[in-house]
Amino acid sequence: MASLSSYLFSTLSKVGSIGGTGIPDFHYTIGDKVEAFAGKSIWDVHHSIRINDAKQAATVFVLAKARGSSFVAAAQNTLKRMRTLRHPGIVRFLEGAETSDAIYIATEPVIPLVQALDADNNDELKRWGLYKIAETMRFINEDCKFIHANLSAASVFVTKAGEWKLGGLELVDSPTASGGGQQQAYRGFTSVIPGYSARMSPEFESQKWDIVEKAKPGVVDG
Repeated sequence: MASLSSYLFSTLSKVGSIGGTGIPDFHYTIGDKVEAFAGKSIWDVHHSIRINDAKQAATVFVLAKARGSSFVAAAQNTLKRMRTLRHPGIVRFLEGAETSDAIYIATEPVIPLVQALDADNNDELKRWGLYKIAETMRFINEDCKFIHANLSAASVFVTKAGEWKLGGLELVDSPTASGGGQQQAYRGFTSVIPGYSARMSPEFESQKWDIVEKAKPGVVDG
């Protein structure tokens, strides 16, 4: 008779998508939803394991395309940046997939900062965490010459080891206008980010994009 753990692993391994449709080339289950993060991001966050390897835990971010084209575009930008921006302070990307119904991003196992602080609100850990996030922002602003444009408690995640990692890459883009008339993500998709209007930078609020382009990327994120 199969053990309980084998049964649970077998069951979880069959959970691979919204609505029961398989996810091509995606090797992580969609487990329990992290309810503490509901409504704080465009993403639904789920606990996960790698299919056929129950020892490899992960976190999966899911965006249902039914939410609308701006949500989809912001999620696609997140997937693009997660794949290309690699730094110890950014949530580690494992795998991504896009279907006709949803976008999926698998990362190292993390929990939202708000959930971590509920469990351990240690001042020393918070100071160290803020320092690490500041280091990561310097990488994005100074090394990559990008604007993050979405720094908040909802864009910070915590690993099992207690390390603070930066996420929330929905709006990350270069202040230098791209070719083909394509608008930067932070100009087009702020409306989909929950609570964004309350923390929008003055330059974004007034839509003074010429000032944003001329300023150092860190000015807007400061």
